[in-house]
Amino acid sequence: MLGFPRYAVIFMIAGCASAPIATRYYLLTMDLPTSTVQGSATAAFDIAVGPVIVPDYLDQPLIVTRNNHGVLSLGENDRWASPLSENIQELLISRLAARLPGTDVAAFPTSQAFGHDYRVVVEIVRLDGRPGHAVKLEARFRIIETATGQRLYEQRFEAETPIAGVSFQELVTAESTAVAALADTIVEYFGSRASKELQPSPG
Repeated sequence: MLGFPRYAVIFMIAGCASAPIATRYYLLTMDLPTSTVQGSATAAFDIAVGPVIVPDYLDQPLIVTRNNHGVLSLGENDRWASPLSENIQELLISRLAARLPGTDVAAFPTSQAFGHDYRVVVEIVRLDGRPGHAVKLEARFRIIETATGQRLYEQRFEAETPIAGVSFQELVTAESTAVAALADTIVEYFGSRASKELQPSPG
């Protein structure tokens, strides 16, 4: 069973002396999953993840929400603690590494000392929601073989995750769950590839 996500939130007081305003900073994060992909430990890959591309409307510190009419709003006091593209990349790397034991997973670009076999390029099309309703994630990812530069696989991914409450904390928790589901879809590709490589040769 996959681990349940949790949110990380950092509080900072900012404002005037008469009426301090609490600015809250969040990170996408989660518990590591307990399940791994069968066969991956004996058919390990070196994987680089990146770049992770986010649309312009998400490429900012303020957390974006969207109402039922498609109107976007910014949480003035609710912000990302790090660039969202980097946060998503870190989460994907952590989850792939946890579910594919024996596999080296690192960020792209990497040092030349890390000769990865495959690269995962991720484009986030949409990641937002409305507290009390649901988060929607739309993304595309492709798998590239490093040695040949060949695009081996490409998939569009969509997920809708209910938000447990009306707070930004619960919004971020749901967004973490959606990104974890994207990571698990990528894991499925490498799990299938590992199974094929472990099959005995005919003869």
